[in-house]
Amino acid sequence: MKNDDLALFRYSIIGPWINGTSGCDSINSFCKNAAKEKYYFCGKYYVFSFSTLEKWIKRYSKNGFDGLKDKKRNDKNKPRVMDDDITIRIIDLKTQFPRMTGTSIYKKLVEEHYIDENEISDRSVRRFIEKQDFTKLTTPNERKSYAFEHPNDSWQTDTTSGPYIIIKGLKYKTYIIVFIDDHSRMIVGCRAFFNDTAINMQEVLKEAILNNGIPRQIYADNGGPYSNKQLEIICARLGIVLRNARPYDPQSKGKVERFNRSMKDRWMNTINWNEIESLEDLNNKLEAYITEYNKTVHTTTNKTPADMYFEADFEVRTITKEDADIKFRHTITRKVNNTGCISIEKRKYELDYSLAGKKIDITYDPWNPEIIYYNEKAYTYLDEVKNSKKKRKKNIDYSKIVNKENEEILEYEPE
Repeated sequence: MKNDDLALFRYSIIGPWINGTSGCDSINSFCKNAAKEKYYFCGKYYVFSFSTLEKWIKRYSKNGFDGLKDKKRNDKNKPRVMDDDITIRIIDLKTQFPRMTGTSIYKKLVEEHYIDENEISDRSVRRFIEKQDFTKLTTPNERKSYAFEHPNDSWQTDTTSGPYIIIKGLKYKTYIIVFIDDHSRMIVGCRAFFNDTAINMQEVLKEAILNNGIPRQIYADNGGPYSNKQLEIICARLGIVLRNARPYDPQSKGKVERFNRSMKDRWMNTINWNEIESLEDLNNKLEAYITEYNKTVHTTTNKTPADMYFEADFEVRTITKEDADIKFRHTITRKVNNTGCISIEKRKYELDYSLAGKKIDITYDPWNPEIIYYNEKAYTYLDEVKNSKKKRKKNIDYSKIVNKENEEILEYEPE
């Protein structure tokens, strides 16, 4: 996953050209303008050349998000200084936890396998932190009213507290996740859950995209569900720019915040929640309210959100459910044990035995955990009973049954 950090940084630079929000009419003009800018990376500011930016765009166009990753190092066991992945992680930890000491960060990096204790010392990490300026900006932000030109140019999203509902005598707190189109004010996604989690947020996003197309930008706060590596990777795969508001600055997401207040005043505070019998019942009532909201004239635009959205002339970037399932897969790094198995969230999966002892990147559908993927090959749960009836293969030379061209493990066929 460390290579993902570098790829995400590169995507943050070329993303405006990829999804058409740069305002440039050619790759040449975009790269010329982008080459003039400075970019903060690993504690420093960098300027990238025209050819470098053009190369990243070509690699993304050919191989998607994975094309922005660096190739694997062939000097893995050699000593090395702190690389970009390590410094990005240090900055990330220090930003999230300002009081975290350098020694604590060093121990965290060792636990997460970002660094090897034999290669990089505690002092190196502390020295890097001492050179950084992690002080917070205290000047107030200038605010101006704005609206994006077309539907799907930008979606704002947020989670608000829903009602407490009683099910079989037990009281449950609910959370409502909302996506609103900035241009039209139409609610493109909304659902209630018992938990405010990244998985639930991504479920609403996936449903909104299948129903309304892919947005060019998503604007969210810095909470865990909206600021995590899995979401960043999903957005990069889809060609979406993910922007997070400054901490403790809800006013920057004014449209979704205003909708949340209206929803509570006009809907939540007018219903007897003791009559709700299930989460499904709550969501049915929520869906009816959203449908009515989208058909009601908005005081700012003097049109209904639905009319503002569907009457606009804009290009809808659609996606099939099958492709969305692939784009929304999660990525996780695991070391294959000596029996060819890995564990994800207490579930055990069996892979090719040739992968035993290797550290690999696995992708999986968080809503369908029965199958995981490595190099696009599917694997399922470990079946120990079935394995007990299989004959073991001996003295297999996997170097002779590997397709070197695409590194796909072939089925072994004994002579």
